[in-house]
Amino acid sequence: MNLDKGGEHEEGKKHMLWGIVGMFIMASVYGIIALLDNTFDLDAFSGTPDMSRLQDINIPQYFK
Repeated sequence: MNLDKGGEHEEGKKHMLWGIVGMFIMASVYGIIALLDNTFDLDAFSGTPDMSRLQDINIPQYFK
């Protein structure tokens, strides 16, 4: 409704800028975690889950 006034446009630009900054920070944190994972061989992003203890799971009788 107030297209001729500039106050709300400036606030919108600030929101967009901080949204982009936030996405950059999230991507950077993911990259830092991946770097630490590769450096210390933690296998946090191995892609295949560890299924070695699957046979140790006891399913209750009423779920069978």
